[in-house]
Amino acid sequence: MSTFTDTEHLDNVKDLIHRFEIREVLNEDPRSKMIYFLGVIHDDYDKNDEVETNSIQVIPGKNAAIITLERLAFSRKLFLSNETNNTENASDKYPLKDTRLVSCEKNDIYAWAQGFLANEDPNAANLFPNTRFSIIYPAKEKNPMLIMYFSVHNHSKWDGKTIDSLYMVVLVHRRDLKSLRDLTAQHLPLLNNIQDKVIGAVKDKFPGFHSDQLRFYIHYQPSYYHLHIHVTNVQLETPSMFAGRAHMLDTVIDNITTFGSDYYQKATIPFVLGENDVLFSKLASK
Repeated sequence: MSTFTDTEHLDNVKDLIHRFEIREVLNEDPRSKMIYFLGVIHDDYDKNDEVETNSIQVIPGKNAAIITLERLAFSRKLFLSNETNNTENASDKYPLKDTRLVSCEKNDIYAWAQGFLANEDPNAANLFPNTRFSIIYPAKEKNPMLIMYFSVHNHSKWDGKTIDSLYMVVLVHRRDLKSLRDLTAQHLPLLNNIQDKVIGAVKDKFPGFHSDQLRFYIHYQPSYYHLHIHVTNVQLETPSMFAGRAHMLDTVIDNITTFGSDYYQKATIPFVLGENDVLFSKLASK
């Protein structure tokens, strides 16, 4: 995971968000205080232009982007002028153009930042950033698998077509789940649901594919501390899937079920670090 503290990287994410044109509301959930947008990033952005909305095609892998906002309950009426899932009559082509961001981080799937919507004053006393912006760009799938508590994305290493090299990443929406260490019995329904939904989706896309051809695993230590699960074809071999880092999801579920809810809070979990790893240098200095 990379943390952007310099102006250049923060401005890059800010620029993408400001040039984002909403085309569709993929999902909205007042309970989790999240809303998902599909749209395009315009190269010829001009906040004063009069280009007809929807005149540019959404092209997955190129100009398509998915932006997630999380805060107090959202309504699509904040961003769209009608009740439909498109923006043909939107009053503002770039509704996020005046967004103000104060921090930014990224991983290998998406970037996220904290900030304020246009009608909020970041200089007001005791006002802290209260909106979390997440952006996937370029979005390789027009309609990623969005479930209430998690989303599934093609890994950048997979072309989305070749079944033998299948590689996806499941991002859990809960912010309190950072790694394997946080999982307890209360998360078993979530973990089982992830397996069921992903297996079902893969079978729908690739008829004849069997569930035992999929490998689900969690890294410890992870590359970034936001719980995510790797899903690959069992035929695909990557350096990060072997013992010392990868923990099979079936084993994780079985350990919690068999040995108790707090298994991963108490267990000794060996892990392998390279000499160039930031964590290695910190541990070696102690």
